[in-house]
This record gives sequence, structure tokens and C-alpha cells, in this order.
Amino acid sequence: MKIIAFVSAKGGTGRTTLVANLGVILARAGYRVLALDCDPQNALGTLLGMLPGLRVGIAEGSSSNEIIEYLAAQRGGVPYIPFGARDRDDLQQAESTLLADSGWLLRRVLEIVPTGTELVLVDTPAGERVWTERVLEMAHAIVGVHLPDAACFATLPVIAVILERRCRGSELPPVVWHVLNQMEPRNELARDAELLLRQHLGERLVPCSIPRDPVVGEAWAQQLPVALHSPMTGAVAALRELSERLLTSFADLRRHTATSLQPARES
Repeated sequence: MKIIAFVSAKGGTGRTTLVANLGVILARAGYRVLALDCDPQNALGTLLGMLPGLRVGIAEGSSSNEIIEYLAAQRGGVPYIPFGARDRDDLQQAESTLLADSGWLLRRVLEIVPTGTELVLVDTPAGERVWTERVLEMAHAIVGVHLPDAACFATLPVIAVILERRCRGSELPPVVWHVLNQMEPRNELARDAELLLRQHLGERLVPCSIPRDPVVGEAWAQQLPVALHSPMTGAVAALRELSERLLTSFADLRRHTATSLQPARES
């Protein structure tokens, strides 16, 4: 089982959209995939058809058995674990648990992920949050998600700090990719931002960008990944290409051989 974390320094970059749609595409390609929401906004479950107000989720408050039963009851699509609807006190308690016990989230994941799962795609909160930090500690690969604008370029130092902290002292640092989302090739500012990102990130920025597509918003309104709603659109074609490029890089993950259950190294 390999854990792939999707991160960004700011909100609105499309991490949730990428996790949901790549999960669908990879599952349809025959991979045993699980989508996991570690963002308190709880948006991933909403996109994958979760009933409003559902409290079952990865956050403290649901038992492992409840989550396992929820997974078993799902039919079709890509299996997913929501964050779980929580009030402010619940969220504070959950964050306190993460701060006090760095291994809690990994143990939780190992308890509930179905046997045979090959890939766990994890949605994380934007910026430096304890949920993101704990996900990165156990991730074998990290995908940074960016928009072609000045704000995302300005926040690259935040991403650099997050990744440097994760890799510091690690014998097996994670594989790192970056993805440009909502690209508008006809927009001069977007092209300039893409050029700057490619100059800064080099080969770490995958060649295929995901184009801005209004159909993505229409799919969101119907609580569907666009890969299910409109599979023939340009955005889905780009997402398929992205999934293929990521799959070709999975050979790099073989160096993360599982020998024991240690956060940020093996699973």
C-alpha cells in the first residue's frame, strides 16, 4: 500500500477535485484505490456522493468498525473515507490527539484500509496544518497542486518549507511531483505564471497541465467527479494523462519497501 498526499499552500487549487477524479480513473483502470479525506472541510465525501451531515469519518469520534462498515456498504465508484462532520470542539480534540501522538493517524489508516488496497490518495488542508503534517509523515509520494497565478507562485516558499520539513533526516524521502491545475492557455498571465513555475520547479512539474473547464463546476453541483459526469471533456483527458504519468513514476516508490510499520517510511 502506497500513500499519495495532495497538498497546496493556499485553498482553491483543486486538490479535492484531483483526488476524486484520479481515484475514479485509477479504479477504472483496475487499481485498488482508496480516497481519504483528511481536510476538515469534508469536501471529498461531498464530491463522491456522501450524504449531508454524515459523521462517520477518519477524524476521532468514529470507531474503526464504523468506518469499515461504511466502506463495505459503498457500491461502485472509488471507495472513500470522509473526514466526518465535526463541530469546533470535536475538531480541537482531534487536532490535540494528532499533536500529542504523531503515530495516531498511521495506526488509524492501517486499521481501516481494506486488505489489498494498492493506492491511498489523500486530500489535505491547505497550508501548514497538523493534519497535513501527519499525512506527509506517512506519505510515500506527494503531489503539490498549483494554479497558474501570482498568488500560487508567491506561496511556493511555503510548499518548500513543508516539503523540506518532511524530508529532513529521512532515509527514504517521498517522491515529489507538482501539477498545474485550471490552466488557461489563451490567458497571457496564466502562460507567464506557468513559465515561472516550470523555471522554478523544473522536471518536478509534470508536463501535462489540467485545463480550466466549466464542466468541472457542473459536475460538482451534482456531487459527481467530472470523470463520471462528463468523461469525454478536455479536463478528463488531461487527468487521464496525468494518471498515466504518475503510474509510470510508481516504480520509484518500490524503494519504499515495507519492513515495519513506521510513520513516513513504510505501510
